[in-house]
Amino acid sequence: MKVIKTLTILSVILFLFSFTVKEDFKTIKNQGISIQYPSDWEILEMEGYPILVKEKAKTSEYVVLCNFVVEIDYKYKTIDEYIMQWKTKMLTNEYLKDWKIETHKQVQFKGYKGYEFITTCSAAGFRSKTKILIIQQTDRIVNLNSTSSEIDFENNISIIDKIYGSVVFEK
Repeated sequence: MKVIKTLTILSVILFLFSFTVKEDFKTIKNQGISIQYPSDWEILEMEGYPILVKEKAKTSEYVVLCNFVVEIDYKYKTIDEYIMQWKTKMLTNEYLKDWKIETHKQVQFKGYKGYEFITTCSAAGFRSKTKILIIQQTDRIVNLNSTSSEIDFENNISIIDKIYGSVVFEK
């Protein structure tokens, strides 16, 4: 009798946990790259950024919202040259204060050599944290990055990682 009762309770628990909240995603594609992003986010059109999506503001108060950006560079021939100029650009940006690299490592991403960075900085008095993935393709460098407030970064990392996981490069 105890075994049947235990199995029944376990079955009910497993049944209840099998219902998960389904996240709804949309797809955006530009310049041979596509990503999936949460359907409650919005697309921003900005020159120089083939893909730029961000969460919608929940209040009229200024806060750092989570975003995902794709940048493409055809000028630099090697990833090392690109990273050197990128670091200089970030360190000398007049709007970014206390910019620093928290972690960096070499990675393989979707079959391409790349580097992953986690950076932090202050801008307009707000602290932010960014995950950056820079990869070398045959004729271009691709910079994928996602910024969130430093406080909310750990809460947002699962959605950030889902977006990174959804990236598709056309061959």
